[in-house]
Amino acid sequence: MKRVDLSHGTRSLAVNAGQLAASRMLGHAARGLYMLLVARALGPQLYSLFAVAQAWYMALIPLAAFGLAGVLAREIGRGKEPSQDLIDSSAVLALTATLAACLISILGAYLIHGESELAVLLFIMTAALAGRAVSLWTTHVFIAVEKSRLVLVLESIFRPLEIFFGLTVLYFDGGIIGLSIVHGALWWIQGFCGLYLIHRELGFKLRIRATWTATKRIVGHAMPFLMAGLLMNWLLQGPLVLFSKADIDPAVIGNFAIAIQVLHLAIAFPQSLSSAALPVITRAADRKDGKDKLFLGVTFKIALFTGCLAGFFGTTVGPWLVPLILGDEYRLTGDILGWILCLLAPAAIIFVFPATFYARGMNLTSTIASLIGSVLLTALALSDSIHGLELSGILIALSVALTASACYLIVSAVRHDLIQLGDEVLRPIAAAIAATLIFVMLLPLNGWVALAGGTVGLPLLAILTGAIRRTEIEAVRGAISRSKTGA
Repeated sequence: MKRVDLSHGTRSLAVNAGQLAASRMLGHAARGLYMLLVARALGPQLYSLFAVAQAWYMALIPLAAFGLAGVLAREIGRGKEPSQDLIDSSAVLALTATLAACLISILGAYLIHGESELAVLLFIMTAALAGRAVSLWTTHVFIAVEKSRLVLVLESIFRPLEIFFGLTVLYFDGGIIGLSIVHGALWWIQGFCGLYLIHRELGFKLRIRATWTATKRIVGHAMPFLMAGLLMNWLLQGPLVLFSKADIDPAVIGNFAIAIQVLHLAIAFPQSLSSAALPVITRAADRKDGKDKLFLGVTFKIALFTGCLAGFFGTTVGPWLVPLILGDEYRLTGDILGWILCLLAPAAIIFVFPATFYARGMNLTSTIASLIGSVLLTALALSDSIHGLELSGILIALSVALTASACYLIVSAVRHDLIQLGDEVLRPIAAAIAATLIFVMLLPLNGWVALAGGTVGLPLLAILTGAIRRTEIEAVRGAISRSKTGA
């Protein structure tokens, strides 16, 4: 493979990705702690209601975002100055899309859940949806202009505040209604703070005004991002929404909710990397210098190997650690944690690969991949045979959907010569399978021995099979050192 010069652009990617990853990891860590405390306080049955309500509004977040993250990153990433018209028009589109998402949320809650307690929660979460949409638009602007440090500042303030006020509500028996109100209120305040920073730090006026030229360009470019975002998000939020109406014990849904939210936390870094990489990868694709291909090859291996290691860890540690932290009511969460964390591999591919496709103008590729997974997930979730399997059915539906989407992206990358089938796909997969076999064979003897064998065996097998190459190690090492230098 041709040796690629990594000096130009890598520092920008490393610093921006590092700051964005730090902000999201901080936010996810805070939410993870909050999730554990709330789950322990409520118990799995009540927690299932809170988790389903959050999944409901999170499923509509991409509609409110309107694909603007990708459009702004690509427009500004190509070296274009962010014009006032571009900012104004994107704000108007985000506002319109948010109103549409809120209307769908309210109507859906009433038609599907009637006047139940869950419906009341969904109405409150609709207000949170609007506030989070405002905050999300400001985040998209900060990322596009490579000012991810501002995202980090906001997250470092508001996520700890949510923990504090949430625990205060629980202490005074405010219940899940009180938690939902706190959640929504803090997102609104964070959104307004983000608007203030856009004006103060970036110098833009905040106006509800759009020009036809800018709006038409944004809408044309945004539709693939919008569709892909909705479908990709459905792969993670859909299981809770779909199975909430099934005849399944709410305690089982609550246990699954904790496990799937652990997967959400684990995906934080791949999501951050993809978002931060898009402006830099877009310039690399325009220059045809090969760094976008290198990015794809390295991130595939990181996703695959991290998924394996996470699965080993979850299988070994989950059954005793989860009950220790959350109590015996959540023992089922520990039992399925290994399976859920294995899905980090296909999920990370789904969230990372689209950056390279978008940078090359292949906008429909990730949309088709997500459509395949979403259709499979929905069809399986609505089938009687899957419902009859209860929790196993949920896991099967999710696994099939994520794997199918990831496979389509890999095949598309190979077909367009973005990644090499033998060296960059089959060799890493062979190393991952061999390490998994070692783990499975050692597991009956002792869980810790199996964990050690799989963890040590995976990198050794990757080196022996040639799955990891010197240029890729240098790329990762250089990105880390540049990130530290630029921090």
